[in-house]
Amino acid sequence: MTIDESTPVTTSVEEPSTSTASLTFEPLIAEDHTDAPPEESAEKPAVVADGNSELTLRALVSTKEAGVIIGKGGKNVAELRELTGVKAGVSKVVPGVHDRVLSVTGTLDGVAKAYAIIAQTLLDNPVSAPADPARAANAVTSLRLLISHNLMGTIIGRQGLKIKYIQDVSGARMVASKEMLPQSTERVVEVQGMVDSIRVAVWEIGKCLIEDWERGVGTVLYNPAVRLTTNTALAASFSNPGSALTSPVAYSYGAAAACAAATAPSTLAKATATRVGTMLQTT
Repeated sequence: MTIDESTPVTTSVEEPSTSTASLTFEPLIAEDHTDAPPEESAEKPAVVADGNSELTLRALVSTKEAGVIIGKGGKNVAELRELTGVKAGVSKVVPGVHDRVLSVTGTLDGVAKAYAIIAQTLLDNPVSAPADPARAANAVTSLRLLISHNLMGTIIGRQGLKIKYIQDVSGARMVASKEMLPQSTERVVEVQGMVDSIRVAVWEIGKCLIEDWERGVGTVLYNPAVRLTTNTALAASFSNPGSALTSPVAYSYGAAAACAAATAPSTLAKATATRVGTMLQTT
């Protein structure tokens, strides 16, 4: 992770991210326990987390939010490190992508405090509207945490008891994306609430992640990048005569698949599109 200290901070409204705008979210409620981990063996030694346990917790931020978090000349992130003892970094800017990944590593207490400070900083320096000190004191804000899909059940808990406890003890509300982020096994968990509510919720979430860390092994981390849509890929292929998509055979297969999927959403059409798409990959 690297710190980009030259990110400009503006007050214009940002366009939705090309990477995450299509995600759908649902509340994390007590009834949602389909991902809860199965019963563990009684012989398995338990990991008990406390405030000094080490943790890395990542979050998704917009480019403008990253600029606020870093501050002019890195001032804000330097103060964050000094106040909490954490290591904090933001991924590099990717042209055409509006999201960046914030990574915070430190003790559980330090990480929770760091995210609370970040939430307050974003309230004090809104990227889409002028700051209002009177409202910022008790205003509700949100953080988009990146959580491994395999650890979602750990946060929800059996019968939804864990997520209910986290929301009750913190006063925060939590919603999660139904889909994993592109080319990763991470999902977005949005924590909504006042600054101290976010601190408590992050602490409790971090505790769950530490105590069930084995389930997170092998997680494919999300990396913001430009990902071509079908239309963009076709347009690019026509501008490059040497690409595979512009060969007569490949193009005919691609066109047939597109037509089958678009004009007749029947089982036969879907099967045709799948078969033709497979032929395209092997041609």
